[in-house]
Amino acid sequence: MDGNKRTAFEVADFLLRHEGYYIDARDEEIIKILIEIAKYKCSEERIIEWLKRNSRQLHSRE
Repeated sequence: MDGNKRTAFEVADFLLRHEGYYIDARDEEIIKILIEIAKYKCSEERIIEWLKRNSRQLHSRE
């Protein structure tokens, strides 16, 4: 996975964590979706659905 894909993933993960969520997916699943995005074979709707399916809420700190 090249630098642009890694950076895009890290930014998405950072933003989700900032909002109280994290990405919970196997490396293979992450690489697959990032390659689809890089090849322009992935719609915005598919990315949103993937993130919804593979995001989990962080445990509260209370």
